[in-house]
Amino acid sequence: MSKNSTLLCPTGLYTSEYKNFHKLLLGGWCFNSKNKINKNFTICSYPWDNKKILSSDYYYSLKIKKKILLKLATYLNDYHGIDESADYWKIIIGPWVTIFCQTLLERWRNFNHVQKNYSFKYVVNSNKNFTDFVPRNFEEFIGYTSTDIWNQYTYEDIFKFYLNKNFFITRNYKKATVNKPNKTPFKRIVFDMINNFISHIFFYKKKKFFICESYLGKIEEFKLNFILGYPSITLSPVYPDIKVNLNHKKRNERIFAKNEISGDLFLRYLNNVLLKNIPTSFLEEFFHIKKFVKNLNWPEKPKVFFTSHCLIVKTLCSFYLAEKKKIGCKLIHGQHGGYYGTALFNTLEDLELDIADKYLSWGWTRAGKYKKKIIKFGILKKKLNLLQGKKNFFLFVLKSQSRFTNKIHSGAGHNNLLRYYNDCENFLNNLNKKIKRNIILRRHARLFDWPEEKKISQMFKKSQVDNGELNLLDLINQSIIVIHTYNSTGFLESLAANKPTILFWNSNDYPINRYSKKYFDYLREANILYYNWKDAVSFLNKNYLSIDCWWESKRTQYAKDQFCANFAKINNSKLNNLIEIFKTI
Repeated sequence: MSKNSTLLCPTGLYTSEYKNFHKLLLGGWCFNSKNKINKNFTICSYPWDNKKILSSDYYYSLKIKKKILLKLATYLNDYHGIDESADYWKIIIGPWVTIFCQTLLERWRNFNHVQKNYSFKYVVNSNKNFTDFVPRNFEEFIGYTSTDIWNQYTYEDIFKFYLNKNFFITRNYKKATVNKPNKTPFKRIVFDMINNFISHIFFYKKKKFFICESYLGKIEEFKLNFILGYPSITLSPVYPDIKVNLNHKKRNERIFAKNEISGDLFLRYLNNVLLKNIPTSFLEEFFHIKKFVKNLNWPEKPKVFFTSHCLIVKTLCSFYLAEKKKIGCKLIHGQHGGYYGTALFNTLEDLELDIADKYLSWGWTRAGKYKKKIIKFGILKKKLNLLQGKKNFFLFVLKSQSRFTNKIHSGAGHNNLLRYYNDCENFLNNLNKKIKRNIILRRHARLFDWPEEKKISQMFKKSQVDNGELNLLDLINQSIIVIHTYNSTGFLESLAANKPTILFWNSNDYPINRYSKKYFDYLREANILYYNWKDAVSFLNKNYLSIDCWWESKRTQYAKDQFCANFAKINNSKLNNLIEIFKTI
């Protein structure tokens, strides 16, 4: 091995090692706050910076997802000796199949791009065993995708599929350690005990309406349940601790015959790894989970299942719905936060719309096959009630998400986040000093070890940084203006509460659909929305002493009202409207 040989590094795990090599970093995600990389490196360009490739890959992922779902449904029926419908399996395994395909497609696309555009001589082969990375359920899989070690394993698997053995530097293997499930909090144990007692007293199993994680808030959800005859709330259950042995023989099988996928290189690779990575809840634990869910003290014959969060990302709730759908249960799914209805394409939005019988948007609709499902309901969350009083600071809300992409939407991709943090840093560095001294930086409670995000937080005194620990409503109430930096739930809530707000984002990185453009244009014309940080900081520097005058002007209020009517609609009769929908569906 020559000292100038190039080593391809797909994650940050080994970037600090092999110091004599030139490092070809697959992407900016190879950097984190822990590793130290010498100056002898090159960062590869990112294929999804090309929005045409991103869009094409999105629709390709939907196409192969349908093929895989049909094949996997047949395989699982045979494996378990049952005869469930494709719709049944779509509810249970559809979210995992979709996100798994998209996650691996992004990794495969990155490697394919490097092969075509760069030269490298070596990759690391640490001989990680797939058995260390089999998730118990969809939730655990999502957690894995944000870790360097899972991504290193995945990229090494791709390397082995395409590269000959001369490329590999073998290193001693150490058993992988990925995120393990946390212990159930004591408060949750107590709640479950009390709730179980209440459900028996009020014959919850006989109820016709099942509500879980509705996004109404606990108080409003309790009120809704109380009106319907059940004085409590339902939380998605804690996943049971089940010990099973992996079926190695079955996990090394393929669901497609070679002649069925011979012309699709990516699908050939996916076919090679699909069953190795499928969660145990769908394979070895399947009947254990079915029994656990059946024994839950939940309605046996519900007419309606209403949720905004517990299906796509909660395995146990998916099992419950799949069973109840067979006896006629209808799913009412509510919008979960921002970005819905505005993106060019959005995986979570499409997944939710696909399985819902009725969908409660916060004011938007969309053309096509889902239009009849959508009810322009309004914001489900509790309205922010603004208080009078002295306003002390400018609130700057910062985004956080995984360094590794695990689902596709029109703003997906690691480099988008790099540019996002760069824009935020430039905005803050160009603020009037009087404003900057009075900034409160709101970081997300979930951090993903972005050096760029950490650098921004270090621009301020500790007293100016909130790490997601303070009540956001209190911060909003005490602020002069809220500066939102992405198309978020908080942005919609701020506007709906009539709180002085500005928003900026790079429209090239986060494109919106044609339906929403008209309403975002209203915001641009009223100086609420900016598609670059320069114009946003210029406006704030010039107008920070007259925020209320600008915000209360007819022009600004008209723009805000037009937008909110379609994306952040206030519904003052939520509970009555929900009951009406429940009873007429």
